Amino acid sequence: MTETGERAMIKSALSMVAAALLVWDGAGAPAHAEEAMIVRGSGDNWQSLDPHINYSAKDSHILGDIYEGLVGVDAAGAPVPAAAESWTVDPSGLIYTFHLREGLAWANGSPIVAQDFVRGMQRLLDPSTASYKAYYLINAVPVTGAGPYNSGNVKEFSSVGIEAPDDRTVELKLDRPNPHTLELLNFYAIVPSPAELKSGDEFADPGKGFANGAYMLKEVVPQSHILLVKNPNYWDAASVKVPAIKYLVTEDVNTELKLYESGQVDITNDVPVERFKELRERAGDALHVAPIARVVFLSFNVKKGPLADRRIREALTLAIDRRILEEKVMAAGDLPIRSYVPPVEAGYPALAPKDLSEDHAANVARAKSLLDEAGYATSNPLKVKFDCFSDNSWKRRAEAIAVMWQQTLGVVSEMHFQETQAHWDAFYNYEWEVYCDSLSGDYAAAEPFLVYRTEAAGAGYPWVNADFEAKIATATAKLNTDQRNAALSEAEQILLDDYVLAPLSAVTSRRLIAERVQGWIDNPVDYHLSKYLSLRSE
Repeated sequence: MTETGERAMIKSALSMVAAALLVWDGAGAPAHAEEAMIVRGSGDNWQSLDPHINYSAKDSHILGDIYEGLVGVDAAGAPVPAAAESWTVDPSGLIYTFHLREGLAWANGSPIVAQDFVRGMQRLLDPSTASYKAYYLINAVPVTGAGPYNSGNVKEFSSVGIEAPDDRTVELKLDRPNPHTLELLNFYAIVPSPAELKSGDEFADPGKGFANGAYMLKEVVPQSHILLVKNPNYWDAASVKVPAIKYLVTEDVNTELKLYESGQVDITNDVPVERFKELRERAGDALHVAPIARVVFLSFNVKKGPLADRRIREALTLAIDRRILEEKVMAAGDLPIRSYVPPVEAGYPALAPKDLSEDHAANVARAKSLLDEAGYATSNPLKVKFDCFSDNSWKRRAEAIAVMWQQTLGVVSEMHFQETQAHWDAFYNYEWEVYCDSLSGDYAAAEPFLVYRTEAAGAGYPWVNADFEAKIATATAKLNTDQRNAALSEAEQILLDDYVLAPLSAVTSRRLIAERVQGWIDNPVDYHLSKYLSLRSE
């Protein structure tokens, strides 16, 4: 992807700053213009500040600081009352009634009423919004009538089970119960929308004051930073301890590390994988490494070129040595896995595709046999289009996999590396054959990973399987968690056995957090709102 002059200029400036930084003495002493501000590294540029459009997991921290739903999360990632001070659930588990706090207001001072939440959910579901998070209210939280409205088959929103009986009450009616409903409602996508909103671009305009979370926009400088300041109209403003939060676009993890080492960044988005061992030895408690509900895998385009042949997909999956990849090549704390669902829920089984053994030599032998059966040999090598992110971590992983394929199977990989947004956009042209992929769970369980692969979720994967869909439907009709998981595991096995993806690893978050920052709690959903943070008094 060609960089704009602005991006090149900013990256050059960051490089000059990084080059001038002092060698880290381990203290991470702050060097901010404002001492009473926390600077959080955000990696590359945010995707969008429109809460109904953004689907980037890493941007959840920014959006979670600005917007708040009926349900929130505590510092450990568990559901807690937020804009709704309380709620009730009828015995059938099909009707949720939320009671708003008195005196809720937007950052601009305008009152927030129940109809604003209804309007927000309507905008999320409106087909013209084209939200990738609409599935939250369709097959994750199965709101009555949400699917037909989102598909455009029903035009009237009055048919959807979302209403405001009065200014302080929001009611949701579901087609079937979901014991995880509150966990699904506690993210930035389920937030109010102001009546005067004309375009989603207005969410990025600090002058509009369209924030109802603990913080509000002060500055938005694309490819540089977002500056948030405390929202004086937030219902719990008295508990917000840090007056300003700056999200800094750091792009490169090595630059981010240097900024952290000199005190220019308090919380990193990640750390360089090639320096992970070193950092673990010298950073001490400042380095936070924690398992999270996120999985890394390769997606195969089952409708493109040789990847339409299941034997090819299986051979490529079998030829990857996950232990070597994660423990030796990456060596950054991630766990090699053979399943699609990461090990985040106690009692859910660790699955593997049929014929994917723990004996790598046996896997390679079978992979060679499959390729030979499919008509590929040394004189006619398999060639695949391999699309991936250009960041250091993914590039390192992808290149190692390509080498494994070449050395064991003679596969020639045509590599395409792109920046995050360009890579995401490229997914939908379906020219790729192998695609670097990952997914973060909306809560720490198997269900969000598998529901996301259903046709109704609208994720866009070129694979639809009737048996898989039926198993998910069976699972989501059960209120008992064990019964849901039993059906979900059968669905996952179908997915794995068709080799539509190659599992790689269960992810750990890796962050450096300055000693002066207090209140950070590692949690499996990797959701860390700034309102729970504070600064150590000297």
